[in-house]
Amino acid sequence: FFLKVSDSLKCRFSVGQSLEIIDKTRLSVIRTAIIREIIGKRLHVVYNDGGDDDDEDYWCHEDSANIHPIGWAAKVGHPIYSPHSPRAAKKSDLNAAPESAFKLYQIGTNVNLEKNIELEVGMKLEVLDP
Repeated sequence: FFLKVSDSLKCRFSVGQSLEIIDKTRLSVIRTAIIREIIGKRLHVVYNDGGDDDDEDYWCHEDSANIHPIGWAAKVGHPIYSPHSPRAAKKSDLNAAPESAFKLYQIGTNVNLEKNIELEVGMKLEVLDP
């Protein structure tokens, strides 16, 4: 029993690793961040381009859809937001979290939809709020 509990608390990430993350205040913005602290499977991340303000860090779960491997934004066509240094994304590449750590949301995962679904203007959709 205790071994299973211990295994379930092991995190796939390490302190000091870099990743790309969706900005918590602007959901259309991607920023680079560094993992500052880990408790269980919760990651305390700090934006690379920010200071030590409370607005420049936050906690998220390692399985969050808001975190991605370095290079994800470029692959999907999103720009990286970096107000202080245009090279912030390149600097973070030095200790990037491995893509294998992003188990649930790996690049290239296909979503299977029913073939007969046709969306039209005015239809209602159910979405998840990140």
